[in-house]
Formats: sequence, structure tokens, C-alpha cells
Amino acid sequence: MLKKIREMYEENKEWYKRHPKITKTLKIFILCAITVNVILRIFLYYYDLRRKINESCFSSEIIKVNMSVDDKVNEFDYIYKVLNINMPSITLFKEKFGIDFNENSEKYRSLISETKDDFDYYCTLKGIFSDIPSAHTDLLYPNYKNYTILYGYNYDKFLATWNLKNYTDYWYNLIDEKCKECYTDKYFIFNYYSGDGKYFFNSSMGIANYTDEYENSCLTSIDGVPVDQYIKQNIMYSDICYDNINDKVYRTQIMFNSVSEYGRKVTVSICLADGSSVERELYMSCADDLIIYHGCIFDERYAKNATEAEELVDNGVPYYFYEDTENNLTYAWISSVDYGFGKKIRDEISSVKTDNIILDLRDNGGGTAYYFYEYLYTPLFNNDFKYENNFFIAETMLNNNNIYKINLVYDIYRAINFPRKYYTGQPLDGIPSDCKVVVESNNFKCIGGKNSDKRVYLLIGKNTASAADGFAAIIKQGTDTVLVGENTAGEGMGGSYVLIALPESKLAFTYYPALAFNPDGTNNSVYGTSPNFYVPDCTLENFVLRNKMISDYGTAYAYAYEHRVLWDNQLEFTVNMIKEDESDKGNNSLNK
Repeated sequence: MLKKIREMYEENKEWYKRHPKITKTLKIFILCAITVNVILRIFLYYYDLRRKINESCFSSEIIKVNMSVDDKVNEFDYIYKVLNINMPSITLFKEKFGIDFNENSEKYRSLISETKDDFDYYCTLKGIFSDIPSAHTDLLYPNYKNYTILYGYNYDKFLATWNLKNYTDYWYNLIDEKCKECYTDKYFIFNYYSGDGKYFFNSSMGIANYTDEYENSCLTSIDGVPVDQYIKQNIMYSDICYDNINDKVYRTQIMFNSVSEYGRKVTVSICLADGSSVERELYMSCADDLIIYHGCIFDERYAKNATEAEELVDNGVPYYFYEDTENNLTYAWISSVDYGFGKKIRDEISSVKTDNIILDLRDNGGGTAYYFYEYLYTPLFNNDFKYENNFFIAETMLNNNNIYKINLVYDIYRAINFPRKYYTGQPLDGIPSDCKVVVESNNFKCIGGKNSDKRVYLLIGKNTASAADGFAAIIKQGTDTVLVGENTAGEGMGGSYVLIALPESKLAFTYYPALAFNPDGTNNSVYGTSPNFYVPDCTLENFVLRNKMISDYGTAYAYAYEHRVLWDNQLEFTVNMIKEDESDKGNNSLNK
């Protein structure tokens, strides 16, 4: 380009000499245009440039962080401040889960100050975040590769955090080394089953490899405190959840170690299969939980199952279809519609020949909302549906800086599709006066055709979150789909999440800045989307059957439709419902 400008100048040199003022103005204009262009490029690609520097040799390797007590407490106080100012739902989970983050803050602060080292600090922080039942609020596992595929509002700014990659690598390696160093297979795991409402001993892992004494036994109390109460009073690595069928909170699993570098000694009461009780002195802590949870990776006895689990999704393909011609149904397990798989999934659904489709989103944690509408809604339904939703975002400096980008094209898009206005209605519990209303309106179109008369059954549960929850909420309102299972994790009706790197450790956490309500007025973050039919996920009896299938034939065998339907309560219930509908055409299941 410079050569072209030089040639033009040489051709018109005499003219420029005769018009010096015009020439000077033209030079100034060209210089300004180049300067503005450079500034715009630096501005637009600023975060991308910082990220590339972070990932290059210019950033220094982190050998040791070695957080002081003051550093740890200050970081917790930072988290406390961020969540309370920017997250409207942080104090609203108590109404359902009985745990209040603010009320427990002094206890959390004390636990943080007592941590023994960096590893213990990370695990304890993770346990504190597990007390917050928000699908988008969590301490992230330090894995830089996973960071690069996040979908948060400010992922570009987050990835530009100075030296983030090296700090993240430090924490990742620390956890890896500690798990290898401290792992012992003499641990106890008790899994929760909503079909029974109890924590049953996992008969296929840990100490179970050495004794069958605890087979079919259940956990009753810890240090004399009933287990249902203990899990609310103490932090654990497993998230706090809610069982709508048995109307109580639970942890997916409770873990103990026989020996421990980090754990506190507790007395565990176990009810054996014959009704008698035994007590064991064991150890438990969030650090032990993490060691047990990840230590299995290093145990050769479990490596085979991990490999076969990958085969289930065809070497990483996040969907599985099975045509059950005998029952006139197609089972579609879909864990993601992102990463380029959406079009293939849409083509698979469009080619379904049966009259009934069971869409299983129980393992779908969300992704890009548009993809759910484009790749699932359009081939499944024959009715166009206009969906309008209002959600609230706390109007804070941090939210504004992270959610609303300074980008002309992006701002015009948001102004058209997500207009904002201050909340001016009657005061509502949990809505700060400075919240803004985000008005979201979407028109869902369908392709109709041969699939227009399909009957859709949707399986949902505690792992159905974010955009998958939003999809469930929308089709529950706009179609005659039958929802089966348990409440979703929610947070699919109010946008995405914000990513934050802690100031000293650079550990990363996310929070959800929005507040959205279901049609019945309940908080979607707290209650999620409810099914039409509540069905427990599994009973002990069925779990034993599943484990036997895995032990005898592998994970892929147990999770294939024709075998899964034998132990999966929710799937079996839905298949039986379809059978009943098939034998009595014209009666809608929802109207029975």
C-alpha cells in the first residue's frame, strides 16, 4: 500500500507543490487515519494480545504460591464482597436449601484461616462454593485448556488476566501431585439415591474391594448428628442439592478416608443390611474428598471403566440415539449441542421414524442457547412460538464492566435484542432497587414436515442447567411436551455468568449476576424448572444392577438403551407411559 501511495505522489508531485495547503491537510488526514486505525486495532484486540503474551515465554513460571493466612482471608473477603454486591440470589437459597452464605461467612472465614497449605486452601474454597446451589457459581477446577472454551460474558477479559496460565498450571500440578502422594484405596463412599432417600455404601469402590461387610449398608449419622443435618452444617466437595421427591437437601456423595493428612477424625454410624449398626472412626475433609475423587484416576482397577465410558459417546460424541421399534419410540441422549455437533443432532432427529421421542437432557449442563433452539426445537415441533422473558441484572460497576462490552457492533446487537431499562415496578423480595430489567424476546420457528406430529418426552434432573434449563422451561410453556424426572439446576432464563480471577492466587470462580422467575413466580436460580411427573433417578436395587452390568460387561454396555432401561427409573417410567399412550391413542399423558 505504501508503494502505491508513493507512486501516486510521484505522478502528481508538481500538483502537490502548487497546492501546499491541500497537500499538508491531506498528509495530516492520512496520518490521523493511520493513527486511528492503529489505536482501534490495539483497542479491539487488546485482550487477545494480553492473552497471547500470557501464553508465551514472556510470562514467568510459578514455582510456589505459598499463600499466607492474611492472603487467604483477604481473598475470601473479596469473594464475599463480589457475590453480595453483584449476585442478587446469593441470600435467597436459604428458603429452599436452609443454607445462607452470609450467615455462614464467619465459619467459612475461620475454615479458610485454618487451612494447612495451598492444596488445603483450594479444597476448602471449593467446599465453600459447593454450599452455594447456583448452577453458574463455582470455584473452577484449575485447568487452563478448559478455561479457553468457557462461555462467560467476559471470558476474553478473564483470559487476559496477567500470568493466568502459569498460575493455573501451578494449581493444576499441585492438585495432581497431592492426589498421587496422598491417595489410598481404603476409603468409604456413600452415594445418595432419591428412590430410597438414603446414603448407601458404594460396593464397587475403595474399601469395598477388601470387604463385603458394608454391602447394602447406609450412613445414618456423623459424630452423633443425623446425616441429613450434618451435610448442611459442614462443607464438602460434593455440591448441595435438593430432592423434591423426599423434600430434603442432600449431597450426591459423602466420602471418608481411613487415613488422612488433612481430615478431621469423626465417628461414623452405619446401618448394616441386617438392621444392626456399627461405628467407625474415619477422617473427612474437602481435601480428602478431592484426593478420593481424583485419586481413582491413578488406580489401575478403575482405568478400564473410564475407557469404556468414553466409548459410550462414540469417542467423545455427546449424543446417542436408539430406535425402539417395538415401543414406537426413539431414545436420544444429548449431553451437548455445541462443538459442531448441533447440525448432526438436528439431522438425526429429523430422520426419526417413530411417533415418540424421549429426549434425555439429564447430563446436559448447557452451552449456547441459540443452538438448543436451532438444533433441537426446529426439528421437534411444528408450532412457531414467541417467547418473552424479563430478567434482572444487578446494576454494579463490576457487572457493567464485564457484561456490556464496549464494542459498537455488539452494543447495537444487544440494544435490539436485549434492551435494558431500570426496574421501576413494585418492590419484590430479593430484587435490589438498582437492578436493570433485560427484556428478551425470541421467535422460535420450526421446519415442520414429517416430524410435526412427534410426541416428545423430556428427561430432566439436577444436572440439567443453564441453556438446557432454558430450553426445558420454554418447551414446557410453549408445547405439549411431557417433562419427567426432577427439578433442573436452573439459571437458563437469565443470561450467562461472569468469570473472576482472585487477586493473589489467580484461582478462578464464576458467579451468576441475574435473577429470573418461573411462570409460577418462583426464583429460577433456586427452584429450577419442575417436571410434570416427579420420578426418582435411581434406587439402591437398580444401582446394584447397574454396577453388576458395568463389572461384567463395561460401562458402555450398562448405558446402552436396551440395558439402561432395566435400571434407570426415569427412563423406565417414560417408556411405560409411552406404552400406555400407544394403547389408548387420543389421551394426552398430561391430561390423564
